[in-house]
Amino acid sequence: MNTRCPYPNHTYACDGKPKIKCYLVHAINQWNEFIGCDKWKQNERGHMSLQIKAGVDIDLLKCFLQIKEEF
Repeated sequence: MNTRCPYPNHTYACDGKPKIKCYLVHAINQWNEFIGCDKWKQNERGHMSLQIKAGVDIDLLKCFLQIKEEF
């Protein structure tokens, strides 16, 4: 699994790592979780982001990402 963020920048390449992040869906006033670059800020485009499919155990996924970060 390639976990490097492809975010382009004129002076450096983003070295962000995958992390469970949230964003607010204003239309339904609900927070959605996704896997995204730990350096992503809302309204910034181009960073790594992956939708989490329904039925995925978010707590288990968080554990997996934490363990992967330790190695």
